[in-house]
Amino acid sequence: MPITSTHYAYDGSGKVTSVEVEYTGRVLKVETYTDRRNHSDTLDYSDWRTTQCTRALVWLGTFGRPSVYTTEERELAPHEQFRWIDCTNIFVWRGSPEMVPVADVGPDSEPLMLVNFIAYESFLKAEAERLAREAAVRAEEERKEREKKEAARAKREAKDNALKAAAEALLASAPKKGTQVKVGDFVGTVFWTGATKYHGKWSARLGVKQGTRRDAPVVWCEVGEAVPV
Repeated sequence: MPITSTHYAYDGSGKVTSVEVEYTGRVLKVETYTDRRNHSDTLDYSDWRTTQCTRALVWLGTFGRPSVYTTEERELAPHEQFRWIDCTNIFVWRGSPEMVPVADVGPDSEPLMLVNFIAYESFLKAEAERLAREAAVRAEEERKEREKKEAARAKREAKDNALKAAAEALLASAPKKGTQVKVGDFVGTVFWTGATKYHGKWSARLGVKQGTRRDAPVVWCEVGEAVPV
């Protein structure tokens, strides 16, 4: 049996049914599988459901369209002569035919089809191996790129940590909180010390306040700019 398509339509006298038979002697495989399909009754919104699907692998012959997306007909290479036909029957009620595929190819079928089917399967195997090799190459390149970025990040972090440690080491010998210091012409008391990072640069800094009032003048400076008095 080939793929049998039953079309349903309506005219003035009621329901009209017509049957079309295609790919006789050319249905090599029929498969069922689960997929996500849109069951929207108008197709203008999403109604995705888990659907039991059916498809049939058929032989197109040696001449025809190499793709469903082109109207051009030409001689087909062996790997172009076979196509999966969707026979899931979701939209029969919208005018699509009800398709029933049955595999009907055996050892005594068209010899050219059987020979080209071997070539088709060899092509698919070679294509799968090629894609696997390309995927492996991409994965290796991505791994190397990740390692390169990780090494650069680790280097930046190590440099940053070293600069931070150097700034913190300066604080160990800096005037402590409560110490009176002079910064230029400004005299005050250290009320804050810390290692801070600004525009990517670490520095050991002091906060010096003149007096005890909340609104007393304050200056911020590097550790080396403050001289105890």
